[in-house]
Amino acid sequence: MTLYKTIADKDSFRRRTLETSKLVLSDMQRYVKVLNLRKEKILQISNLKGQLKELTLLVQKLDGLLPEKSIKREKKPVTAKKQLAPAQSKQLAVKKGPSEDYEMIKATLAEIDEKLKNL
Repeated sequence: MTLYKTIADKDSFRRRTLETSKLVLSDMQRYVKVLNLRKEKILQISNLKGQLKELTLLVQKLDGLLPEKSIKREKKPVTAKKQLAPAQSKQLAVKKGPSEDYEMIKATLAEIDEKLKNL
């Protein structure tokens, strides 16, 4: 009974294996990028929620300070969106740059490329 099977073309098999590994690692790299974008998005959303709470509180304070006289307001059509300046005191720090996983995958991809060139 034979436990091992011989590979007829070892170089071709090794090349295909390395190319497949390269594809898997590049997919993992893209996945890590997506995870980083999701983290950044969550941080931005929480930052915006904090700013919205702060604005709501300020509007309530302003309503309390204004006199109790009813004024008819005309609704004007919105022509352009205005961007508000971010409150710098409450901004959360967003991690910039690739993560450790991303760097590890990048290094492994470079190693595979080098091995493929040597074949």
